[in-house]
Amino acid sequence: MSEAYRHIVLFGIKHEVDESTRAEAVSLLRELGHNAVGLREWTVTESIDTRKGHVIVENGLFESPDAFEEFRSSDSHVEAGAFMRDIADWLVADYLED
Repeated sequence: MSEAYRHIVLFGIKHEVDESTRAEAVSLLRELGHNAVGLREWTVTESIDTRKGHVIVENGLFESPDAFEEFRSSDSHVEAGAFMRDIADWLVADYLED
């Protein structure tokens, strides 16, 4: 059995981005989890700690690295990345789980 693939992204939303655009981003990112092949878990939420600005958290668990690669190359993921590029900077942490 292959190892599961954890994918975590912290989107630091740019200061000039308004609340409605942040809500649109959360909705868009949540939609990515619908119908993704090999996806075991998918959580998208805003951090409740806003001392350093607004952060959107994306946390997914895929059944394998191949499932993640399929997700990553999908049109919906590419489109979401283009949207997020305009409103945020981000950090990614991916790792294998037993």
